[in-house]
Amino acid sequence: MSFEMVGESELSSICGGEYISAATIMALMSVLAILVACYKMYNSSKGKATLGPNYSFEWS
Repeated sequence: MSFEMVGESELSSICGGEYISAATIMALMSVLAILVACYKMYNSSKGKATLGPNYSFEWS
């Protein structure tokens, strides 16, 4: 395995990891949104959640 020094012009053209970073941020934001919704439902004194026509949850 041989290594080669990269020049300044070649360094400026390397842009790896942008898509992975964007996907990671989007995944973390969606998980955070779900956690906030669950936290608000958990701390509410009464409420109702409907997931489609067959699943409904009510608490008081």
